[in-house]
Amino acid sequence: MFISNFRYIQPICLPNAGMSSRTFIGERPVALGWGSTHYGGAEVGTLRGVDLPVWSQTECDAAYFQVNNHKLPCLGKKSS
Repeated sequence: MFISNFRYIQPICLPNAGMSSRTFIGERPVALGWGSTHYGGAEVGTLRGVDLPVWSQTECDAAYFQVNNHKLPCLGKKSS
C-alpha cells in the first residue's frame, strides 16, 4: 500500500531480512518517541531520542531476576 506524503504521516525504512540474524551487541540503537521523560510525567510535544546500548544475553541474565526469552533485545544503560 502506498501512502502519499502527508504532514504527519511519512514512510519509514524497515530492516531487510538479512538483519534478523545480527545480535547488535555493543551497538547503540536510538529509541524515539513523544512519551513522558519520567514515570507519571506529562507527554512532550517534541520528538525525543535516547541511545540504548544492546547487552549480551549473559549480561542481561546476570542483571535481571527474570530471564529474557532470547526473542527480545536486552538494552539500556547500566547503573553505576
